[in-house]
Order: sequence, then C-alpha cells, then structure tokens
Amino acid sequence: MRLVLTEYLSSLRERDELDVVLPNLLSQMGLNVFSTPLQGGREYGVDVAAVGKIDTEVKVYLFSIKAGDLDRKEWDSSVQSLRQSMNDIKDVYLRLRLPKEYADLPIVICPTFGGRMKTEVRDNYEGYVRNNSTSQITFEEWNGEVIAEKIEKYLLDDSLFIHNEKEIDFRSLLRKSLSMIEEPEISFKYFNQIINLLCIDYDKNEQVLTALRQLYLANGILFNWAKSDNNIKSALLASEKSLLFAWDMVKKYESDTNKVPTQINSIFQKIMGLYASVLECFTAKLINSCKVQFGLSWLINANCDVDVNLKLYEVLGQLSLSGLWLNYLYDNFKDEQEKQAQLREALELKLLILKNIIQNNPLLFSPYSDDQTIDLMLCILFLMQVDQDEKFILNYVSQMLDRIASLFISNGKYPTVFREYRDLYHHPKDDTKEYFEEATTASILYPFIQLVSSIFGWNDIYSDLAAAKAGILKKCTFQTWFPDDFSEKYYFNNNDAHGKVFIHTSSNSEEIAITEYKRLLEEEINSNKYFEELSAIKGGLYPLILTASRHYRVPIPPQFFVSMFTAKCKDKNDNFMT
Repeated sequence: MRLVLTEYLSSLRERDELDVVLPNLLSQMGLNVFSTPLQGGREYGVDVAAVGKIDTEVKVYLFSIKAGDLDRKEWDSSVQSLRQSMNDIKDVYLRLRLPKEYADLPIVICPTFGGRMKTEVRDNYEGYVRNNSTSQITFEEWNGEVIAEKIEKYLLDDSLFIHNEKEIDFRSLLRKSLSMIEEPEISFKYFNQIINLLCIDYDKNEQVLTALRQLYLANGILFNWAKSDNNIKSALLASEKSLLFAWDMVKKYESDTNKVPTQINSIFQKIMGLYASVLECFTAKLINSCKVQFGLSWLINANCDVDVNLKLYEVLGQLSLSGLWLNYLYDNFKDEQEKQAQLREALELKLLILKNIIQNNPLLFSPYSDDQTIDLMLCILFLMQVDQDEKFILNYVSQMLDRIASLFISNGKYPTVFREYRDLYHHPKDDTKEYFEEATTASILYPFIQLVSSIFGWNDIYSDLAAAKAGILKKCTFQTWFPDDFSEKYYFNNNDAHGKVFIHTSSNSEEIAITEYKRLLEEEINSNKYFEELSAIKGGLYPLILTASRHYRVPIPPQFFVSMFTAKCKDKNDNFMT
C-alpha cells in the first residue's frame, strides 16, 4: 500500500491536490493547521502552517509545497523555486507573518514534494540546511515516501474501521479495487465496501471528519490509477456514490457553526470537487467520438445492439448530469465574471457534445428499457436549463415516439419494463397480446413525455400519447414519481425503498385530458411538501438529488421541470397551468 500511496502522491499537482491532502493529514495527526494556501495572495514561501506535537515537543511546522520530484529546476531557477520559498520563510514570514503566540516555539521548515529529491539536488539542499539551521530553526524533508508513511499510519489505520463487530481490512479492499480497474463493476464492488465501511452514523464529530478524509483519499487514489489505466468508470461510480454517502453524513451539520463542522464541510467540498474532476475527465473522452456518425456506438465496441443501447443511455445520463452540475456552478459564480465566462465556455462545449452524440447515434431514439427514461430526463433537463433550442428537444422527442410507434407495429425492441440483461436480450420473446401487456405493464417514459409536452405546449404529441393510452397501451399504467416522508432518510443511501407514484388516468376528450392532466399534476405538486424538505434542496445543492436519481435509478421528481419552466416564464406572466 505504501508503494501505491507514493505513486499517487508523485502524480499530484501542487495546487488543489497535494495542498489539500497535506492539511487533512496534519489535522489527523493532531496538529492545529492555522494557515492553508491562499488564492491570489502572496504566501512568502508557506503553503501550509501547523502547530502541535509530533514527537516530544510542541513545534511550528511550515510547509513549502512543490509537485512531483525535486530537481534542479524546482530547487533554484525562479522566484517560485523551493530555495527562494525557504528564503522567503526566513526573511519575511518568520518576521512578519508568524502569529505572535508561536514566536518563541521551535520552528521546523518542511520542504514538501510528492515525489523524491533528485541526486543532483541533494548536496545543494544539505548545504542550505547546514548554513541556515539555528537553535530555533530546523529543517525536515517531507517527500512522497515520508508522506505516504504518515498517511498509512494516521489515515489508513485498520483499527479505525469496525463494522458489525467485525474488523475489515481497509487497505486490502482498496488494493483489490485498484487491481480490478480493467473490470469496472468488480472494482466498484470492492470500493463500495469501503464506502459502506466508512459512511455510518458515527457518534462523534471527529469520527465523521476522519471517515470523510479517508473517503476523499481513497477516491483520489482510485481516480489516479483509473486515469493511468485509461478506464475511469469505476472511479466515476465510486466518486458518485461517495458524494451521496458523504452528504448523508454531512447534512446534519448544516446549522452548526463550531469548528469541527466547518472542517467537515471543507472536506465535503473537496469530495464534491473530486467528483467534478472525474466528470470532466469523463467528458474529455467523448470529444472526438461525438463528432463522427456512429462514433460513440463504434467506440463502445460491444457484441450486440443491447450492449450498445445500454451503454449509450448510460453515457447520455452521465454527460447530462455533468452538465447540470456545471450549470449549477455557473449559477453560483454570478459575481465572478471571469470564472463564469470559463464555466459558460465549458457548458457550451458540453452542450455541443451532447447534441452531437444524439444526432450521430440513432439508437438513442429507441430506449430498450423504461428505466432509461431516467437518463432521458437528465438529458432533457440539461437542455431545458442551458439551451434555448426548443426545436432540438421537440425533434428528439418526436423522432423517439415515431421510432417506438414503428417498433410496436413491427414487434421490434419497443421499450419494456424489463431491466435484466437476459430479458432485454431476448425481448420481444413473441408477438402475443399477453406478452406485450406483460412487457408494457407500466411506464415512466410516456408520462414524462406528456409532462414535457404540457410544459412546452406540444398538444399534438400529448394527444398522440393520450390516444395510445386509450388504445395500444390501455393496460399500461402511466406513473410519475414523487418523494414521500421516507425519501429524506433513504434518498442518498438507498438503504430502503421510498417515494410514491401519481397514476395517470385517461379521458375521452383529448382537450379535456391535457387540461385535467395539468390540474391533477399541479394539485399533486402543491400537496407534496416532501420535495422542498429534502436536505439537498434546503441546502441549495439540488444536483445531489439528480445524482442520487441517476445512481440509484430513481425517477427525477417533476418539480425540477415545472419549477424551472415557471422561472423561465416569469417575464411572460406565464406558468405551468396556463
């Protein structure tokens, strides 16, 4: 495990990676971290500062961080070099920046880097240390091996993890997950055990903080190995579920203002940031293939159309979810024009990739399983939030319904309630009425399209679906999912079923049907108070709901679509009902 950690540390960047791991490690070692990296301000050589007792004496530890190996260039070639940073610490920081209460304590200057010190630099460094050491100031090298040793001792201690009165080897599970990266489902299975091991209902805040730090570190290691193996699926699944479980632990601290919850919130933000990094890495892999006709379908390189179809919709959902997270960040940087401009550019790229994938991969017009509606929901929501091209959404939905109608007629692979691969592979087994009714016993797809049609005023599409409900889909139960009083408890951990469904009923008059549908749905939305009570909604982190929906295969609540549409219509004095 130490070799794994050393390799991981050597790959980390100085900013937002190594300087994130180090403060959490120091805190876990019992030190008080009183200074962390500044954004835009001059640090005078000190990236991280801490005070406390590592051996026998309380000391001040000042860390100057560099990425990778320390070579001649990093040692002494510019104002950003390590030698200049240590000079700044002696000449400026100790005189002007060190808190007065620490002025008489022993000072340890710690050159810190994720790799190793090259032989070509060793003599220069040793000479510098001899010339600048005093009775108060000493130097201590923190290279990748030293940091890895301390991480293994203070962050990956098996004795910290007791679950159901049985000790489980945390490091063994992580090694197994890393070794199976080429088999993402198996790799995630092992990592999922780590998540379940760490994310439980702890009694003490310190236990929560430790668990979150370990979760962040384990995710970072897995992501690093997944990138080097050019297969990030297990890292994507792991970071997604880790974020959900982390929120399930953090949400109870929302109203706290004492020190420990602040640290807990800080590490949760890092877990969320790591998840965003994985999503962006995932998006980058789609740029080239999305532009080519059937490009993504060929890239999947599957044995049959079922594999391609399932993977295409999985990509559709993940890409759309990454866009929704990016749009959430865009909305939260309204006061920083430069940052918002960067996010807008990234959003435009993601939107272009999504549209290209839909246009160049015709299987996305034909969902095989009704469960794939969840990915379609994420796609439509992203398009509605970011893009003003209603025509594109209408064209996508129209072509999908035309394809489904032709599959009904030809007894092809029309959408079915079946989810198991074997059932989808053999679908349809026959062309009997009994089998058709079994395969289409319920649906969230058609009522979702009805919802979108009602929002945009697509009366023809709504009427066609109403006619289908009264005809060929007479035995199909149209369902719209809503959260219930158990949803807050189970939404983010999926420990039990939750939610309730609104059952659609048909009407003899299509004109009355759409009016009645709007009235009934509006009534259901207004009476359902559980959506607004979800912690992620109250906490302003609504993409967590979408993430949980994608990961656990739970339909997205209609409130997302109706509230978003209502907000866009404020200037028009319009709303969902009118």
